[in-house]
Amino acid sequence: MKAYPSYFNEYFYVFGESYGGHWVPNIAYRIFTNNKAGNGTYIPLEGFGIGNGLTDPYIQFAYYATMAYNSTTAPSVINTATFNMMTEHIAPCQTKIQLCNTAGTTDDCDDAYTYCTDWELEPVEATGINPYDLRVPCGTEELCYNFTNVDTWLNNKTVQNALGVNKFWEECSTPVNERFEADWMKDYQTELPPMLEAGIRGLIYAGDQDFICNWLGNQAWALQLNWKYQSEFDSAQVKTWSPDGTARGNIRTSHNFTFLQVFQAGHMVPMNQPQAALLMVNEFLTDTLN
Repeated sequence: MKAYPSYFNEYFYVFGESYGGHWVPNIAYRIFTNNKAGNGTYIPLEGFGIGNGLTDPYIQFAYYATMAYNSTTAPSVINTATFNMMTEHIAPCQTKIQLCNTAGTTDDCDDAYTYCTDWELEPVEATGINPYDLRVPCGTEELCYNFTNVDTWLNNKTVQNALGVNKFWEECSTPVNERFEADWMKDYQTELPPMLEAGIRGLIYAGDQDFICNWLGNQAWALQLNWKYQSEFDSAQVKTWSPDGTARGNIRTSHNFTFLQVFQAGHMVPMNQPQAALLMVNEFLTDTLN
């Protein structure tokens, strides 16, 4: 902020995707509370955005079976027997998630992670389908995509010098991932109501072909979010979002809170629908997203 003050004169946004469903609420709320308390440097927080994120695991894990079987937007990739098996394990999974969030011990949260991923994620991943895009197979790559170009670019010395870093980049580090397992099932939607009620704008968006952080689960927790204007948001009309004359999604918005289902996009909306993603961000920044 000291080096580039012009970027912080008017507004600041926190955006993230996937596990950003955990860290966006935390970072935004930390800024929000520090601003209110007058602690540290004032950061002009204007809004936050979460794309295909994991924010409320208790609610979201109840929608994996439906997303894989009859989402209405993506192909069905499991049979009835698998759907029934996944459905039978939703309640025990939610019990363990609830225990993780109340007792909060590492063992409880690790148990919830293991049980819920085994019964709600593994059956779909075992089909060989891409859990980030139900329209295509995973293939032979570890994360179902070839990120060689990203690896090469981010490990380029010139790029790293420009970013001010000096370490090896890899898109998925197993040791780092394992250290986050106890955090995986924590609920973080509770950080959002105070910010929304104070006028901070919030956007939850999701590509409707993603399984791993699917739009059904994200829509469900957004509708169940306990905040001052919950009833107004829940009863708000769902409209077709056509920012450039083309139907690119369905949108619901009320009192500075928006949920956007992006058509024909997987886990990474900007990769699958770059034009829609750019329009979405630009409209959100200018407060014209509706």
